[in-house]
Amino acid sequence: MLLSTLCFKNIVEKRIRYMDKLAHIDRRIANIESWLPSQDEEKTRLAIYKAFQEIVGAFFDILSMKLVELKIPQKMITLTFC
Repeated sequence: MLLSTLCFKNIVEKRIRYMDKLAHIDRRIANIESWLPSQDEEKTRLAIYKAFQEIVGAFFDILSMKLVELKIPQKMITLTFC
């Protein structure tokens, strides 16, 4: 009983972390969409770049969490960019 409760709690905590990351990505995408029309100012362009950086970071956090969950060594994953 205790073991199943701990497993369930762990699953819930993981799901919350995934959902937090996805919510952060959604917020930053919404920010970028609202800032794009007024990107004339340097501050706005820098904010867009920062938001995009946070989106990429959160995406890779999710990817890393999933690799750990699936017990896939991160060293085995190579990304190639064209």
